[in-house]
Amino acid sequence: MLGDGERGALEKEFGQRLVHPVRLVVFSQTLALPGQEALVAASEQAERLAREVASLHPKLSVEGLSFVGDRDRVSELEIERIPAIAVLGEERDYGIRFYGRVEGYEFGTLVDAILTVSAGESGLAKETREALAALDKDVRIRVFSTPTCPYCPGAVKLAYQFAMESAHISADGVEVTGYPDLAQRYRISGVPKTVVGESEEFVGAQPEATLLEHVQRAAA
Repeated sequence: MLGDGERGALEKEFGQRLVHPVRLVVFSQTLALPGQEALVAASEQAERLAREVASLHPKLSVEGLSFVGDRDRVSELEIERIPAIAVLGEERDYGIRFYGRVEGYEFGTLVDAILTVSAGESGLAKETREALAALDKDVRIRVFSTPTCPYCPGAVKLAYQFAMESAHISADGVEVTGYPDLAQRYRISGVPKTVVGESEEFVGAQPEATLLEHVQRAAA
């Protein structure tokens, strides 16, 4: 699925930047119920792409699971729908998830997630890290994006960095075009749109200080 140029560039980047092993757990579904045909096709595409990416470096591995058949793992990793990719460290789950089609700019989002988890540290400013260390309640960040949005990968990456920094934070990158129910529920009229908990939200790529403010308010 990757061209020779893309494979070469990724091999070089992974060789320079991968530090710790990363596990990609991909949830798919083979039986398409009425109305699910597109999601099933997208989940199969996500697994094929994940396996191709993982083949580029020995520190990357893929586990393919069934959303219907592997209910224990679905529950353990809190997977809500397909396609889904849980990006896990060698021994730790940082709560980083990607949902939807891995196309266009979304491919960059997946690569960013891999590099972030492999680094083993968030890269956030000291002030942000100190503030997140004070959290005592769980907060979920969802960033909604589309494959054609050039600003979306940065917004999703920031949410992933927050999840890396705090065990109280989980982060979902959601490619929203395949989920009309989520688009309606969260009133997605522009992307990237970030929803923090169920009470805080904003549109556009914002600095980490802005996301921190929303996380703190959601936790309060």
